[in-house]
Amino acid sequence: MSDVAQRTALYREANDAILARRNIIYLYFPNYIVALPKSLKNSKAVPDGLIRIKGTSWQEVFELCPTNA
Repeated sequence: MSDVAQRTALYREANDAILARRNIIYLYFPNYIVALPKSLKNSKAVPDGLIRIKGTSWQEVFELCPTNA
């Protein structure tokens, strides 16, 4: 849309609609870097950064000392 007045009117209309509903619009959220151990099974990182443990489990690891001794 190249008409500045028309574009300004559309932005104003969108802004008024958002303010009328009192919504929150997140324009930015940080990237989270997540590291999970291999022994934690069925886990996954999600974009919102929250940890979801439903369905996850720890794999039992019985290695008490390195085998290359």
